[in-house]
Amino acid sequence: MRDWISAMPASGLEPVASAQADTLKAFQTGKISALNTLLAKPENAALLADALEGEDPEQLNIRAARTEAAQIRDPNISDLFLRYQTHLMMSDKIGFTPNPSKILVVQGDAGRGRQLFWRADLLCLNCHRAEGKGRDFGPDLTGLGRRHNRGQILDQILRPSKHIHPEYVLQLVELKKGEPVSGFVRHRDKEGIFLRDAALKEHQIPFTNIKSIRPSKLSAMPVGIIQNLTAQEAADLVEYLRSLR
Repeated sequence: MRDWISAMPASGLEPVASAQADTLKAFQTGKISALNTLLAKPENAALLADALEGEDPEQLNIRAARTEAAQIRDPNISDLFLRYQTHLMMSDKIGFTPNPSKILVVQGDAGRGRQLFWRADLLCLNCHRAEGKGRDFGPDLTGLGRRHNRGQILDQILRPSKHIHPEYVLQLVELKKGEPVSGFVRHRDKEGIFLRDAALKEHQIPFTNIKSIRPSKLSAMPVGIIQNLTAQEAADLVEYLRSLR
């Protein structure tokens, strides 16, 4: 395809198209309108494909160009961008119920995963500790990589209620006097229980004030916590967790 396009007669627009392609390659903002010119003819589209080769696909202009070009109906143009389709799919968010195999086939990077783990919007640090930092509510993740492989770690993230360690079963306690409380039972003796809630507040509750204790079937960790990540980002996060020894 590329050789056939190269053999086509010159249109006179090549210098302009080449400059526009290089503009996109340089990530200059506000230049996505140049796509109309670049994608109008196969020979110009080939210049765009060459300019985008090897560039960071997460840059706004680069991703927009690849997405737009791949949707062109003319196969002489769209076929030039078929090699980007796999990556475009990998750049999409995995959603609420992702296919684990589509994440596990991706090579993760522990360094990038570490940055994701410490990101506030993922909420990992609201419950967990790693590398001596975080909050002491959920399980400490130190040594996770010694106990579980990548598939098991991902499964725990995607289906947190599948296997809950007895120590981290959320207990719902209804009191005879006072508001209900929930959390993990850290200790119990003949007088009552010591419960830690999600705010890390310790509750000493005597059995004489407990109306009922009901274990939750659901993990305290919410489902879908990584739904806004791409498959690459999810793989990076798993790789970081696996690196915790």
